[in-house]
Amino acid sequence: MTEPRIATTAVTPQKPVLFIFSTAPENGTVARDGLDTLLAYSAFDQTVAVVFFAEGVWQLCPPQQ
Repeated sequence: MTEPRIATTAVTPQKPVLFIFSTAPENGTVARDGLDTLLAYSAFDQTVAVVFFAEGVWQLCPPQQ
């Protein structure tokens, strides 16, 4: 009779994820979906980096009335 095998997993380092935002927040839901995805990655202890480029910098400003 053979002994049962115990499954083991090696802990591998996670690769950082880079998010690049280049669209204005007024252009549909693309900007919001990107931010939601970024928050989901960070909630699971993933290393994330964010770049706001071109029109994407408007996402850093508060909403205008």
